[in-house]
Amino acid sequence: FLAHVGRLQDSIEQFWASMRLDPIISAPVLNILLDVAGRHDEADAEYRRQCSLGTTPPLIHFFDLLRIMVRRDRQATLDRFERFLADDYGFLPRAPELFAAFDDPPRARAILREASRDAAFRNATYLPDIAAMAAWFGDIELAVECLKTSFIEMRGVAIAMLWHPMLAQVRKTEGFKDIMRALGQYDYWRRSGNWGDVARPL
Repeated sequence: FLAHVGRLQDSIEQFWASMRLDPIISAPVLNILLDVAGRHDEADAEYRRQCSLGTTPPLIHFFDLLRIMVRRDRQATLDRFERFLADDYGFLPRAPELFAAFDDPPRARAILREASRDAAFRNATYLPDIAAMAAWFGDIELAVECLKTSFIEMRGVAIAMLWHPMLAQVRKTEGFKDIMRALGQYDYWRRSGNWGDVARPL
């Protein structure tokens, strides 16, 4: 709940408390929260910790790829993307095609639009990932559409993904504000007076 309403620091502290009780817990959402909070060194360290557990879900590696992409370091992104493909995690729709189109944003955007319409990927699991990549390649409209479908129509539960740095430009749109209203975030913030770390009253 805390992560969903943007109370990032409170949520992070809860994760740390849980990990003190269970040091081998796997917590993929914690990586998102640390990145959103700008605590990138801690996010890197947490990624390495979760990899050391031996039961790391593919989602963890996808978040690590996103962390590198946000930095807009072309070579570092290509290197991490190549390793992501070599490990064959299968979590990112059309990943090999996107890698091949890395320097061709129009082609990458077309691939992502095709993926968003593919029945194999048109679900609450994959659409937020397509949205993140769409935003990175400059298709903000597609990103908003994917998020609306995932979280409003399909009632996806990974709401913490909405605060990811990859979606920074998306959060400036009216479409994103519509998502906040539909999910009840705005009502919670206004009525509770607790705007968390991702919003502020106007």
